[in-house]
Amino acid sequence: MNLTKQTHFLDALYSGLAETLASPGTLGLPAWMSLAGKEWPFFNEVTRLAAMIGTKAWTRAAVALSEVSSSALTTRQAEYEQLFVGATHPPIWLYESHYVDGRMLGPTTFALSKLYTACGLEADGAELPDHAALELSFLAYLARQESAAMDAVQIREWGETRKLFIKSHAGVWLPEVGKTLARSNYPAWVAIGLLLTASLTEQKITPQLKTTSPLLPQIKEMDKCILCGFCVQVCPTRALAIHEDRETTSLWLSSPLCVHCNKCMHVCPEKVIEMGEENLPSHLILLCESPRGICPKCGEPTFSQAEIKAVVDKIGNPPWVEYCLKCRTIA
Repeated sequence: MNLTKQTHFLDALYSGLAETLASPGTLGLPAWMSLAGKEWPFFNEVTRLAAMIGTKAWTRAAVALSEVSSSALTTRQAEYEQLFVGATHPPIWLYESHYVDGRMLGPTTFALSKLYTACGLEADGAELPDHAALELSFLAYLARQESAAMDAVQIREWGETRKLFIKSHAGVWLPEVGKTLARSNYPAWVAIGLLLTASLTEQKITPQLKTTSPLLPQIKEMDKCILCGFCVQVCPTRALAIHEDRETTSLWLSSPLCVHCNKCMHVCPEKVIEMGEENLPSHLILLCESPRGICPKCGEPTFSQAEIKAVVDKIGNPPWVEYCLKCRTIA
């Protein structure tokens, strides 16, 4: 595992999560929260982390984020207020002191203020040092410093500081906030909750090196794949893709993006996809390939021979099957 890449991805994730939980005030939530989850600024980092770490918690979080639909920012704002805003007793508290000390402005608040100062940071604005957004911003800062460190000693020191902060502070209470959000009725906040839990549970972000390769989609009998594309449609992280040129149609897997959710295997109508260990050195893996048919009228490529064969096997050999869509209407 490339730890430099991992901490770089964590920096982006923690920064994004901090934005989602910051008190909106007069500025409101970040504009990107109105987008679908696949368009959120840290989506690619989440898919890479899920693929690198390979736990069920990370897979579940990545899939949940990929399934978030776009929504008006005012709707997200209303959801935030339902979850976190209250005159005296918010449904979900975003302050560590409430969980650890049983009250606001407890010893935890002042301990964190001293910690930030010791690291050369100041908590600007009206928010308390133990607010979730500030703790996540601090974690992003630690991950950023770890990624930028130039020697092994600095890398180790920043890494140990980050892990200690999770063990002593963020990991003590934010995973519980995450679990509560994951039980809500708001898909965007469910995804945020799952990401909090996955990224702040210590053993999940410092896994042992695996002795076996992760399970990836495989097609051992290419002649049985009909290149229908259903697997591509359900892939939450765009790890699978259909590519076409004038001669061939092919199905490719980008292994670093695969989060091992098994959705492709379950949706395959021909049951030709299976999950297995993949030791190929390339990150881009060809799963299936078929030559394209040629329209007998205009000479342009049509569907793949695999798709044409599937149609013939199911309904016989109708005269239109070999034509392209344009010529089919006038054939």
